[in-house]
Amino acid sequence: MDNKIKSAAEQASKEKVKEVEEKAEKLDQKVEEKTKEVKKEIKEEAKELYKYADNKADALRDESVARVGELKAEMYQGFNKLDNKINRVGKRANAGIAGVAAMTNIPYSNTDRFSVGVGLGKYHDGSAVAVGAQAKLTENVNIRASTSWNNDEGAVMGAGVAIGW
Repeated sequence: MDNKIKSAAEQASKEKVKEVEEKAEKLDQKVEEKTKEVKKEIKEEAKELYKYADNKADALRDESVARVGELKAEMYQGFNKLDNKINRVGKRANAGIAGVAAMTNIPYSNTDRFSVGVGLGKYHDGSAVAVGAQAKLTENVNIRASTSWNNDEGAVMGAGVAIGW
């Protein structure tokens, strides 16, 4: 009888082992299915996150490109304003130099007591006309005054006195 009990115990043990193995196999299948589901969900979530990040990156890039364009336009506008100011200063300087050239080229008569003269000047894009007068107050004192008008609607004036002995 011992053998029968032993055999029955072994048979029952084998059945229990088989039952446990089947349950373990079913559990493994369920774990594998759940793992696949979770991986699929993670993959979908990752796709959504990548899509979101790409959209944000595209929007940021578009904003950056637009801002760089605005800054570039502002910079060029500033350069143009500066260039215009430099050109205006250059025209004024050329007109002023032309005015001084016209004043220095007024001829005067040193032998007469009073003389009046006219001079012309040109420098690059500046041009001017000048008039001046000179008077011999005494044998040793002369005075002179002149003014010029230039093409930049400016005027240059000058006066001087000379004393000799």
